Amino acid sequence: MIVKEDLSNGSASCKIPVVNVVDNSNFKERFLYVAENVEREDFEQKNLNGCDCIDVCLPGRCACIDNSTTRIYDHKIDLTNGVPNFYENIIYECDKNTCLGCKGKCHWRLTPEKFNLEVEVFKTPLAGWAVRSRQLIEAGTFIAEFVGEIVHHNSMAHRPIDYAYDLPLLDINKSANIYVDPHVYGNITRFLNHSCFENLHPFRYYSHHRDKSRISLGFFASRDIIPGDELTIDYGPEWWRGKIEESRKQNQVFFCCCDWVSCINPAPGKPQMNEKDAIKEMKSRIERNHAIFMKTATENLFSKMTSDSSNFWTFIAHAFNWIVTLILPQKIDGSCKNHSINFNDTPSAGEFISNLEGFQIVFLSVGSGLIFAILLLASIHWWYIFNYVCSCCCMVGMFCPRTALLVSSFGLLYFLLCLFVLVSLMRHLAGGRAALSNSLTEKGKVIDFRSPPFCCFLWCLPKARPSIVNLTKLEWIVLQAPIVRVFIVFGQVVVVAEARENAYNWLQFFDLATFASLLLAIFGVHTLARLTSEELSCYGFGGIFRVVDLGLFLFTAQQPFIFQNILLRFGVIRCGVVLSPQENARFICNFAIICELFLLSLFSTFWVSPHRNNLFDQYIRRRTNSTSPHRSRTSSLRSVKESRIDEAETPTTTINNGRSLNGNTQISGAATTTTQTTVLLDLD
Repeated sequence: MIVKEDLSNGSASCKIPVVNVVDNSNFKERFLYVAENVEREDFEQKNLNGCDCIDVCLPGRCACIDNSTTRIYDHKIDLTNGVPNFYENIIYECDKNTCLGCKGKCHWRLTPEKFNLEVEVFKTPLAGWAVRSRQLIEAGTFIAEFVGEIVHHNSMAHRPIDYAYDLPLLDINKSANIYVDPHVYGNITRFLNHSCFENLHPFRYYSHHRDKSRISLGFFASRDIIPGDELTIDYGPEWWRGKIEESRKQNQVFFCCCDWVSCINPAPGKPQMNEKDAIKEMKSRIERNHAIFMKTATENLFSKMTSDSSNFWTFIAHAFNWIVTLILPQKIDGSCKNHSINFNDTPSAGEFISNLEGFQIVFLSVGSGLIFAILLLASIHWWYIFNYVCSCCCMVGMFCPRTALLVSSFGLLYFLLCLFVLVSLMRHLAGGRAALSNSLTEKGKVIDFRSPPFCCFLWCLPKARPSIVNLTKLEWIVLQAPIVRVFIVFGQVVVVAEARENAYNWLQFFDLATFASLLLAIFGVHTLARLTSEELSCYGFGGIFRVVDLGLFLFTAQQPFIFQNILLRFGVIRCGVVLSPQENARFICNFAIICELFLLSLFSTFWVSPHRNNLFDQYIRRRTNSTSPHRSRTSSLRSVKESRIDEAETPTTTINNGRSLNGNTQISGAATTTTQTTVLLDLD
C-alpha cells in the first residue's frame, strides 16, 4: 500500500514513493525533504578556489583532480583498487559555483543536479522504515548526499536523539565541531538501515563550496545492486557498543536484524559462520548478485528496444538504429554516454603520453618490444614479409591517438598492395597468364565464384572458363582495392586537416566506401588462390596466402566485430582519462594486432624458409654446389631436368658431341617415354 506518493515533493528527478505492506499505519515521520544542507546558524566561510580549466579538465593542470585522492571514472567512484578508505580519501569535484573555467560540465563530476535514482521507502517488520532500489545500480554509482541541518556542537545538547538519528549525527570534521542533523530536514539517507553486509559506503567530498570545515558526506554503491535490494550501510562497532550497553542498563535485548551469516550482534539462536566461511559466502553472494545484475541489464536493454512495439514505426526505428551500429560501430557511444567532456577532438600525442593509465603503459611497453622484434625479423627476411609495416602503423597509432585513423589507413593500404603482389606472384610462378590459362584448361578447371567467406553459400553463381581475359579481370578486381584506398586516404587527410573534430561523419562515409572495395578484393584473391592452389603447392604458396589472408582479417575485422560491437557495446571497454571509449577500443585493438602480427612474423620466418619451398631457387643451387668437392671458382655446373617427351621411336642417349655410344646398345622398344638429362658446362 502506497502511503505517500512522493517523499521528495517534486524536488527529485523521479518520484520516491513510501510503501507499507506490514501494517495499516501511515507515514508519520515529520520532517521536510531537502536536497541540500540547511544552515540556520552563522558559520565562518573559508572558501577555497576551484580549478580554472578552460576546455577540459586533465590531471596535471586541474586543481580539483590533483587534490583528489579518489578517482572518478565515468561519473562513478573508481573501485579498481577496492573501496576507498573513508578517512584517507577525499574528492574535490568540479562545480559550477567554484570552478570558473569548466563550470562543472567536465568529466570530473560525480553528483547529479537532482536525485535521479528510482528508489522507494518501505516499512520493515523489525527495523522501521528503510530504503530499497527499484532499478539496477552499478557499483561505484553515487547514491545521495547525507543532508540535514548544519549545527554547532554546542547546539546538539538541546536536540532530540533517538535510534533513527544516532548514526546521522556524524562528526564530519572533528576540528570544526559541526554536525549534520536530519531530525527536521533531510532526504532518503535518514532512512538507511544497518547491515553487516552493507551495499553502500560513505565518502567525503567538496562540491558546492570549498569551505575547508564544511566537507560533504555522501554514499556510493560498493557493489552492484539489483531491483528489490535494500540500501544499507554499516553503523560501525562504536555505535553497536553504545547501543548494547544502553540496552543492558534498561534490561532490554538489542540485536541486529540483518541476514548476514557473520553478524556483529546476531539475534539469539541465529547460526553464524566463522570468518573463513563468511568470506567465501560474501564472494559467492557478490558473484551471484553480479550475474543477476548483468542478466537484468541485458533484459532491460531488449525490453527498451521493444517497449514501443505497439507503435510499429517506433520499433522499426529502434531496430534500424541497432542495425546501423552493427554496420557502423563507430556510432556506439560506449560507457561514457553521459560524459560531459568533449571527446570529438582526440588528444595530441603529448597530452596523451602525460596522462597514461596503468594498462596503457604496459601495452605501450610490450608493444614497443614486439615492434623491435618484428623489425629484427624483417631485417632477416627483408622483402619476403609484410607484417612489420602494418605493426609500425599500429604502434604509431598507440602513441599518437589523433593519428590512429590515418596510420591505420596507411597500414590497410599496404595490406591491399600485398594482396596485389600476391596475385602477381601467382601469375609469375605459373609462367604468365597464357601459361596459367592453358594449364588450367588442359586440366579441365573452371573459375568457381563461390569463394568463402561470403559467396560460398550462393550456389546459383555461374562458373567461367579460365581464359586470359577472365584471369585479367580477377586481377583487376584485386588491384582496384589499393587504388580506391589511395583516394580514401587522400580524402581522410583533407577532411581531418580542414574539419578536425567535425570530420566524424565524413570519416564514417569513407569507412563505408572502403568496406565495399575491400570485400571485392577479398573475393577476387580468394577465387584466384583456390584456382591455382594445386599448381603452386610446391612453392608453399598456400601458407603464404593464409598468412596474408589472416593478417588482413586481423587488421580489418577485429576492431568493428570484437572491440566495438561486443566489448564496447556491452561496456567492457570504457573511456579513459583523455580517451573516449572508441579511442580506447582502438588503442587496445592496435596492441592486439601488434601481438598477432608478431606471431605471424614468427610463423612466416619458419614457413617461408629457403629449404622448405622452391621460391628460393638460387639458394638451392648454392647449397648443391657447395657440397661438390670439384667446385671451381670460375665455372659452375647446372643440371637441368627436362620434361618428359613422347617418343615414337626408340631414343638413344647422347652427350655433348652427339655421337652414338654403341650401335648395338638399344633401349627397349616397349618404352614410349624417357627422361633426358643434359649436363651443360658454363664458363664464366
